[in-house]
Amino acid sequence: MNYVTVFLHFKEREIKMSKRAFKLPGLALLVAMACANPAQAAYTTQTVNLGYVTTNANTNLTFNQFDPLLGTLSSVVATFSGDFQNKLGFINLGSAANFGINFMQQAVFKGPDNAIIHTSGTLSNSFNHLIGVSEPYPVNFSIPAGLSNLHPLPLQSFSGSHVWNQASELALFTGLGTVSLPFAASAAYLSQIDNGFGIVLGQTTVQTTVALAYNYAAAVPEAETYLMLLAGLGVTWLRFRRTGGKNNIRAA
Repeated sequence: MNYVTVFLHFKEREIKMSKRAFKLPGLALLVAMACANPAQAAYTTQTVNLGYVTTNANTNLTFNQFDPLLGTLSSVVATFSGDFQNKLGFINLGSAANFGINFMQQAVFKGPDNAIIHTSGTLSNSFNHLIGVSEPYPVNFSIPAGLSNLHPLPLQSFSGSHVWNQASELALFTGLGTVSLPFAASAAYLSQIDNGFGIVLGQTTVQTTVALAYNYAAAVPEAETYLMLLAGLGVTWLRFRRTGGKNNIRAA
């Protein structure tokens, strides 16, 4: 056996070993991927802002539904925040007097089934002021100016959250359309003037922001996808077995 023959035999054995090394781990890896097929946790968030509107307010906060092509919806989380803004104006038409006013307001959020999911409870805001004869408050307040020159009180804030995770609930959020969360805000005020009389104007506005988060298991390729990949690699391996080895020997 001469040198050339030994070299060719060695190369042929090396090629066979490389084929075997390519075949076994590759098959094992692809089979494991096809069997495991793990789902990945993911989420998507939408936010709706409602700017200051005068109470009493009733409106729907509208969101896009969860696209089922993204995966399987596991829970929906709504996060609420907002505040009430109270303003007042007063003109004393009598003798010096103590003026007092108390605002009361409440925000209510509902789910797509119209069930109450969160309420701010009753929030109150009080103001007292000793006012002189024929004195307006604030000083630039007048009846012709009306609501444009009212005195603002500190904001009354509210916040909260709600989670849906039952199948019947999640079905309301799933689809290719929209889903609405009803929002209502109501307000009232009581005023009192000791030892005098006058004209009182009060105004309450509300704003809110709602963030809706869809938590889901992301869609992953089915086992059939990995099997198709395996078939393609199998064809490549067969071509390598039939032609690749011979070409490598000739090149040597």
